[in-house]
Amino acid sequence: MGDGFRLFCLETPTAIKFVIVTDAFTSNSDGKVESLLQSIYELYTDYVLKNPFYRVEQPIRIEAWETRLRALVEAANQ
Repeated sequence: MGDGFRLFCLETPTAIKFVIVTDAFTSNSDGKVESLLQSIYELYTDYVLKNPFYRVEQPIRIEAWETRLRALVEAANQ
């Protein structure tokens, strides 16, 4: 936690890290942030890692991934 923000992180077994930055008042006591991180990881495995054209450590330029990720984050903000 920093001044005015909080960091939440999920590190996968393959050492990939997913980070969410929130305001300082966001809590994970209900598990929603942790659940969101897990859902993002699931999307990543489905849309990025299973894509034969994606190369590790390259920018992710997969439209389906971006669309689903945006929808997931927007749903979590409501």
